[in-house]
Amino acid sequence: MPQQELDDQIILDPQGGVIDDGTVVRGIDEAATRQTNHILRSLSDLARTLLSAKSQDMQPLVLAALFEHIPAERGFIMLFDEGGRLCPRVIKYRDAADSEGPITVSKTIVDRVVKERVAILTSDARIDTRFADSESVQSFRIRSAMCAPLWRDETVIGIVHVDSPAHAGVFTVADLDLLTAMANYAAVAIEQATLAEKIHQERLARERLEKYFSPHIVTRILSEGERDVQELDATVLFADIVGFSRLAERMTPRDVAQLLNEYFSRMADVIFEYEGTVDKFIGDAIMAVFGAPYPQPDHAIRAVRVALEMRRRLDAWNAERVPQPPIEIRVGINSGNVVVGPIGSTRRKEITVLGDTVNIASRIESSIATPGLIVVGARTAELARERFVLVDRGTVALRGKDDAMNVYEVRGEVPVPPDVDASE
Repeated sequence: MPQQELDDQIILDPQGGVIDDGTVVRGIDEAATRQTNHILRSLSDLARTLLSAKSQDMQPLVLAALFEHIPAERGFIMLFDEGGRLCPRVIKYRDAADSEGPITVSKTIVDRVVKERVAILTSDARIDTRFADSESVQSFRIRSAMCAPLWRDETVIGIVHVDSPAHAGVFTVADLDLLTAMANYAAVAIEQATLAEKIHQERLARERLEKYFSPHIVTRILSEGERDVQELDATVLFADIVGFSRLAERMTPRDVAQLLNEYFSRMADVIFEYEGTVDKFIGDAIMAVFGAPYPQPDHAIRAVRVALEMRRRLDAWNAERVPQPPIEIRVGINSGNVVVGPIGSTRRKEITVLGDTVNIASRIESSIATPGLIVVGARTAELARERFVLVDRGTVALRGKDDAMNVYEVRGEVPVPPDVDASE
């Protein structure tokens, strides 16, 4: 292995290149052969161990392997976080009694390892001329130490550091060879484990979001991140099963759960097809939102179309369920300004919508709509009247509202001429 010795310091390129001018060691004797075989066996053992290890166990296993073959008193692995800060991930002491107190590491040594992508060995850093100007080396009283980069392709993802603060001349060139080789193995394993964990977390996030958002919106949230609380013009839809309490009284709890799960699944599918959001399930009711968390200029039209399609699919499902009693729903829809974003405690938040628009939609559904009907507020009617047949149900007073408001029953869609695109 190419090497250079200067002032008790050896610097090796992980790829085998010589750093500066130096003496190239040649010749292979019996001791060197034994050492080479020892390193190869150690690497083979580490590789097998890492292949079968869980991601959270990989970094401790790397240090355990190093401690088995290198006479270090202390070791740690540090990785860069998303902000570019080097953070300790795992720390190991040969003697547990030494584990008290903060860890100390020379920034001078670490910076050189990271920037030059070289592994460093120093037999006594305090008298090493390479670190004569380093305050951290002197203040931390660093003696025998080795540090190697963890890098994948052209990116340094962290470092592995071992030392013996109380003794000089602890480590050998062979120790540095082994540290460098193990660091390369570890970097690949850590990178793969990090990627696997990221994929796992994204899958969990997608599964959670897919319960409430259409696939298109889920992809957008995952790529752009959740937005902060904002105000948007949106349409809110409430639908619930008429007479559900009486229906449930004649059913076992298991049958009730099965009925609701199938009903919610069928209705949510319709909402997602029009890129709406299932805000929540409330008992036997569904709250859906259109135009949030991302703006949709035609949010009112989407909501009314969904209500009509929900009613059609419910009729088809009732036909399949004969001779069981049919299920009826009533729907209330309202449009206007809403507050949308992650709402909740510091430990658990959900994307939801709030505001008077939501309250009015709920009251239209519960107080005005009758079984089988779809009733919309004045703002929704204004935005959708050119696409749907609406019947004025007059002015009504809603609980909690000082002013009466006009509501409209949706009878169906306005017939579209064959040469006109109905989706526009």
